[in-house]
Amino acid sequence: MENSFNLLKDLAIEYACNSINITNVSKFCKLTNENNMHYLTTKGAFIFPLSGEGLIHFGDHTFVANRGKMIHGCPGEQLQFEVLGDKPFHHINLYYDTNSKILFDIELDDAEKIIDILETVFKLSHKKTLKSTYQAEQLLDQAFETIFAEYLDSSVKTNQQLIKEVVAYIHSTYQKNITLKTLAEYSGKKPEQLSYLFNLYMGIRPINYLIKYRLEQAISLLKEGDYTVQEVAALVGYSDPLYFSRIFKKHVGYSPSQVKNNVTNKTE
Repeated sequence: MENSFNLLKDLAIEYACNSINITNVSKFCKLTNENNMHYLTTKGAFIFPLSGEGLIHFGDHTFVANRGKMIHGCPGEQLQFEVLGDKPFHHINLYYDTNSKILFDIELDDAEKIIDILETVFKLSHKKTLKSTYQAEQLLDQAFETIFAEYLDSSVKTNQQLIKEVVAYIHSTYQKNITLKTLAEYSGKKPEQLSYLFNLYMGIRPINYLIKYRLEQAISLLKEGDYTVQEVAALVGYSDPLYFSRIFKKHVGYSPSQVKNNVTNKTE
């Protein structure tokens, strides 16, 4: 196989070109009685051992896996884990779609920092809100920028990074009167360009993302029970409470007053 550092550089280039989009974060515990299990891989994967020790077989290639290492797997290989010793082997996997056949392992310089980040990402992945998804993506960027630090040119702003800045802007200013034109001016793109790029990377148009984020914040405020529907509308960026109620019911499926009344009834 090629030198691990050259293969890591190839992955860094993929990351810089927005070709690594993590689709799933999973945590596993392998026991010694599971050593004979094997299956055909369908995705690319970054494997981060947490505790215990094992061998990871990708076809004819075998890697020793222990804390401090990262193993990169690819689709189309027979995968088998072999636990070494009596202790269970724990690991976190990051999966993504790829056609590359990159296989290697490497000792990480900042393994503990990366593992701490991934543990947090794994917890966030179960919340399934826009806020937690955004936080997880930001943390994954930190992890990859740490892993690929030697090979990334920080002066180059990719479209993906630009969209993440727009998302952060929405999160910090959603209470204000934001339009597609506002977001376009902030990003330095034309409105149609921004809308296209945002949908490309986020899977949703920017204004629809803004609405969903506002409504998530509204639901949290309504559940606190300290605000009226009119106050919540204003706090999340809607000056017209009737319009807020209509858009809330359209997207959530029930009215904001139903959320508030349900909380009130539970506390009585």
